[in-house]
Amino acid sequence: MAHEEGVNGLSWGPSTDPAMLTSKNTSSGEKKFSLPPKRLASGGNDHKVLVWEFKGDGEQKPTRTEVGSHDDWVRDVSWCGSMGLAYDMIASVSEDKTCKVWKLDGKT
Repeated sequence: MAHEEGVNGLSWGPSTDPAMLTSKNTSSGEKKFSLPPKRLASGGNDHKVLVWEFKGDGEQKPTRTEVGSHDDWVRDVSWCGSMGLAYDMIASVSEDKTCKVWKLDGKT
């Protein structure tokens, strides 16, 4: 289930530079390139900021991670790419009159 009381903001995670694609060796020894998972951030009336990750292996149901929360409805979220850093950031704004910036490691 997404946000229990509704979603107010949604932002897709940044795309990846083709030079950063990972390669895997298949059973036959050839290299196969794999795309990173698709991710998005959402904010809702339940005061939560969530990250959703869609794997490229045909997984239908995304994994959900709670990044943080506010004291009132989250009105919007915005994803900032890593800009050369080892992490991404998500900014969220809320009815509680705050703007918060969440630092995400590569596993979120």
